[in-house]
Amino acid sequence: QSLVHKLGADAAVDMAEELGEDLGVFPFVVGGVDKSDPEYVQAVKIVCLNWAIFQAHRLFFVAMEELLQKHPVDSVDEDGAPFWSGTRRVPKPLRFIPLDSNEDEVSAQQIIINERIAQFVHSAARLRMESFLPVAESSEGQSLVSLEEALSALEEQALLLYKKGNTKKSSSDSSEENEGEKDPESIVLEKLNGAKTGASLLPELNLADFEKDDESNGHVAFVTAASNLRAIAYGIVP
Repeated sequence: QSLVHKLGADAAVDMAEELGEDLGVFPFVVGGVDKSDPEYVQAVKIVCLNWAIFQAHRLFFVAMEELLQKHPVDSVDEDGAPFWSGTRRVPKPLRFIPLDSNEDEVSAQQIIINERIAQFVHSAARLRMESFLPVAESSEGQSLVSLEEALSALEEQALLLYKKGNTKKSSSDSSEENEGEKDPESIVLEKLNGAKTGASLLPELNLADFEKDDESNGHVAFVTAASNLRAIAYGIVP
């Protein structure tokens, strides 16, 4: 109740959902694990790539679509002036479209978007993966995830995420309808309990301090990838 009161119902539910997503992604970690085991490393890589793809989808596609649904291109503000005017730029939802897609021919602009999304997924998955692996194995300046692996994972997940533009949205809407029958406190408690269970299965995490002067650690690459996508979404030259 205190959390809902301080943050507001919507913000509290969003925070609890994000914790559940972050802490409930390692169902295969039960008991002791040999972190040098190639099978474990590969399993971590798959989970981290899928997590990074979901983040790209949520931040640069779903969030933009929701903003446009709330404020359509032709909407006006409380004063009757066009909402999207002045310093406000109309966002463009960004999605990854495989080059061999059955949709319309992939444009040169879409190829650039694909490259930027792949760079984001690559950088995010690398940092996520390094937080789960032994420091000795993840501090050699070499990425444990390749850009080619990020592209391959994106191509596999693209249809699941964007088929008919509503695959994930439909399931989300259905979930929201079910949760609409519950009070915010119950929803937050349920999500936090799920996060607590997920956290109990997680291996010990490695901490990373942001270091902008070391190009080999991938920190600046991640920030650059995220800012490039946001720039494209709002029509700003990166």
